Amino acid sequence: MADDTMIIGNGHAITLTTAVTNNASVSVNNTGTLITGNNILSGSGSFTLAGGATLHIGSPGGISLSGASGNIQNTGSRSFNPGADYVYNGTSAQSTGNGLPGTVSNLTINNIHGVSALGDLTVSGQLSLTAGTLIMPPGSSLVTSNVAGTGNVRMQHSVEGGKGWRMVASPVGTTYGDLFDGFVTQGYTGSSFPALQPNIIWFDETELGTTNMAWRIPSNATNSVPGGRGHFQFVFDGAGRPDGGNYPDN
Repeated sequence: MADDTMIIGNGHAITLTTAVTNNASVSVNNTGTLITGNNILSGSGSFTLAGGATLHIGSPGGISLSGASGNIQNTGSRSFNPGADYVYNGTSAQSTGNGLPGTVSNLTINNIHGVSALGDLTVSGQLSLTAGTLIMPPGSSLVTSNVAGTGNVRMQHSVEGGKGWRMVASPVGTTYGDLFDGFVTQGYTGSSFPALQPNIIWFDETELGTTNMAWRIPSNATNSVPGGRGHFQFVFDGAGRPDGGNYPDN
């Protein structure tokens, strides 16, 4: 247990190798770095992450503004500056936690198991997708103009209502298997039910024949989908299958 004020000064880096209890205050100054791993900083003191500082976050719960969740669990005040840099590098799936500001200077995702955001994010500096996937919740926005790395961003969209046709497109290039992951698909190789009537179709405007001749279906779930290509998708919503049973897509 520590009752002294702890300051990580400019240009210095501290790595936690075990849980730390502090009943005074912990501050990470400009250009200072705190690397938490999966260790917890707790106690009755306060925590302050200054602008220009860097916080490496390893907890599955990320960082929280209050309560016993995430790497920083001081019961005093917790301050996470929007001008700081945040690095998520856990060894299991992570949430950003509600302590991550809606706008940050630089954000790094380095977790092969993925990091789930809780809401809108704006990265004013660089978004580094070093490894894994940054998962954005339905209805959220991600604003950034500087992206690097080989990781991914997943923008989620909620599909609601009963069975019927939907209009679906992806803003970026992907595959049919990825775009319709989690949905029932049929009528092409790699789909849920390859032998049944196709439920994913798109219109080829270069077709010189009649309108009915211009409808196309994927030939394989691994086929690339050009960004912006529109599709009709039939959602079965648990309806009965022609080969028996019900579709598992309520």
